[in-house]
Amino acid sequence: MCTECLKTCPLDNVAVYARPFGADLAQTTGHKLDEAYKGLIMLACALIYSAVLLGPWAFLKETARAVGSPGWFVYAAGFLATNLALMPGLFYLSVRLGDRLSSWQPARHSDRIEPLHRFAAQADKASTFKKLFSDYAAVLVPLGLAAWMAFTLSFVLANFSYVRPVISDPFGWGWNLFGTADLTWTPYLPGLAPYLQAPILIGGLVTAISLTLRTAREHNQSPRAALPVIAFCAAFVLAMLQLYLG
Repeated sequence: MCTECLKTCPLDNVAVYARPFGADLAQTTGHKLDEAYKGLIMLACALIYSAVLLGPWAFLKETARAVGSPGWFVYAAGFLATNLALMPGLFYLSVRLGDRLSSWQPARHSDRIEPLHRFAAQADKASTFKKLFSDYAAVLVPLGLAAWMAFTLSFVLANFSYVRPVISDPFGWGWNLFGTADLTWTPYLPGLAPYLQAPILIGGLVTAISLTLRTAREHNQSPRAALPVIAFCAAFVLAMLQLYLG
């Protein structure tokens, strides 16, 4: 933040702009595949970490901690497969189904297309679907942020009491600046966490639904196109709520 890059760049490529908070999250077009995977990985990691660290499966937590063991390699392979194949694959099917629902209409004899024209149409459609997939995946980013906020909340209330001793003795030199250095660990309102996590996740779902409907409009699709993507987001939230609320 020294701003030297602003002063010395000969091409004026670096700049600082003021914009409303979260303005980039509201953008529904012009996204790329790397952004799509960012949203998908956020969801997959939030779900896996919640299952491992907060779920009722002790064996899963023990396996994830046993780094280098045969079971850990199985866990790592499953982790990568979920992030790179399973979650993107399910979302791909959702977007593909929505695209079919949007363009579906009864076949007519006059709708026949010559083979050459059909090939060109299919190539153009593949390029269009890539953009469509990327733009729809962007709606997962605010949902992923909500999921990570809910996940982090599980530890904030439990570990916040560590802050007071550290404030009194920030360097571990035996200070007691505010008389709180000797306070023991005490979780704050641990039973309240699920009731805070639920509205956060539901808020993320509502935002994702709103962006999904807007994305459908931007691509001149029928609102039916948004339904499978909305169902995907809702299924994710229900899975998270099941982990947090039991």
